[in-house]
Amino acid sequence: MPLYRFQIRSGDQQFFSVEFDLSGTVAARTEAVKTLGQMLCDNPTSVWDDGDCQIEVSDERGLTLYVVQVCALKAASTKFTGR
Repeated sequence: MPLYRFQIRSGDQQFFSVEFDLSGTVAARTEAVKTLGQMLCDNPTSVWDDGDCQIEVSDERGLTLYVVQVCALKAASTKFTGR
């Protein structure tokens, strides 16, 4: 099975990198969403602290295949109310 590397980033920092043996690109795409979703469930404030969070999926050669990004923006109405 092909090896895929997942790099998790928030803001300008790389949190960690992990590798998975998966059946193909569809499985890698699916795992990327699951992994990022689980990270956000485990630490939901991280996206608000840095404004974004992303996972980059690359193949064995280092070629980037997919990037899943979550961007959090506070609306103008929350800046003055402390929400």
